[in-house]
Amino acid sequence: MTAIITAVAVVAVLLVLVVLLLLSRYRVPGAEEAFIVTGTGKGHQGKVYRGTGTFVLPVVQRATRVQLSSIKADLDTSTPANDGIELKVRGVAVVKVGDTPESILKAGPRFGDDLNRVKLLVTEQLSGELRSIVGTMTAKSILVDRQQLVDQVAQSIKEILGNQGLLLDSFSINDVQDSDGQYFSDLAAKERSDQAAIASQSRAEAHRVAEQSRIANEQAIIEQQRELDIQREAARQATDRAAAEADAVRPLVEAERRRIQVEKDNEVAEQNARLRDTQLDSEVRRPAEADLYAAQQRAEARKAEITAEAEAQAESIRIKGEAEADA
Repeated sequence: MTAIITAVAVVAVLLVLVVLLLLSRYRVPGAEEAFIVTGTGKGHQGKVYRGTGTFVLPVVQRATRVQLSSIKADLDTSTPANDGIELKVRGVAVVKVGDTPESILKAGPRFGDDLNRVKLLVTEQLSGELRSIVGTMTAKSILVDRQQLVDQVAQSIKEILGNQGLLLDSFSINDVQDSDGQYFSDLAAKERSDQAAIASQSRAEAHRVAEQSRIANEQAIIEQQRELDIQREAARQATDRAAAEADAVRPLVEAERRRIQVEKDNEVAEQNARLRDTQLDSEVRRPAEADLYAAQQRAEARKAEITAEAEAQAESIRIKGEAEADA
């Protein structure tokens, strides 16, 4: 019984040891780092772990920590420009290991988690590129357009750093001076003088343009006034012609008006005559005709009456004569 208990205890201890060993080999990268695990089962270049952990087997596998945080590299170099002027250039660059697995696999074997090596490399390569590009530009062009120098250096160094798994976050040039400070001072004075001359010319040109504009405006006003006077004269002449035409036509209009009035008066007179004739016809002629007709009728009646009486007397005489003859 004791032997069984002893065996179980030994097995339990062994299991605990195995678990502790496995836990000790579990690697979890921090927020600004990654692990490259190489060895058995991880391929030729290894496998990148970022944001997730993994077991690293002892002896057959190895984990390399890679820092992903940004670092600042200061540049302070002296180099001649294309026109032979010795320039002192100070700048600053911010770089980091790229976030992609490809960039991490490139940077990991070179730098690991040693950011000083990254800073040293970036400083050397940036200084070399800066000197190379400054040598292609004149001191005046650098002074006038410093951003051109920044863009050229950044564009040139990005590919170089990318081949080593590094990413250029930003690059700026803080100061550019000539070695004795006299050239830029003279250049700045000349530039100010040129700008003053340009400003003076601009003011003179602006004055000339303003004067031309004023003259043009006055000429336009004069032209407009002349056009207005022409229009007023044309309107006056048109008014006079209209008045003259009205004066010439007025007698004709008056004669026509009188003719029309006479015609109207004649029409009224004719209407009055027709009215009087109608009244005469109704008040005099027709009653007279009626009276004449009545008299004629009475005369005809009297004539018929006298004829009848004469015929009656004649008949009476005839009968009487016949009677006397018969007697």
